[in-house]
Amino acid sequence: GLAVMECPDCYRDPRFGMRHIKQFCKICNQQVHKHRARQYHQPRPLHLPEEFSHFGSLLETIPRQTMQLFAVLCIETSHYVGFTRHGPDVHQWLFFDSMADREGGLNGFNIPQVTPC
Repeated sequence: GLAVMECPDCYRDPRFGMRHIKQFCKICNQQVHKHRARQYHQPRPLHLPEEFSHFGSLLETIPRQTMQLFAVLCIETSHYVGFTRHGPDVHQWLFFDSMADREGGLNGFNIPQVTPC
């Protein structure tokens, strides 16, 4: 079902870990918080978009929204690289490297580079 509750206490619960979902549909929220270790948690309602307000029944299908990937950005310290879509064709991508080259050695500066790929 559609997630309607979120539990801030579950975020701090080490048993859930970083990869577990902390947003729940109504039934899952009740089941998760029946456990004695979580019975004092205080879940709160999620703020859902207005268009989802009529999806109260579990029998209704929630519409899927398909999106197209526009960019991927990877950052490590001050070095970042990115792949970005450009142009009308879905296969037109650019690769950006913030530290592709360096001028001036230790006291120098980075020279970014953009390459079609």
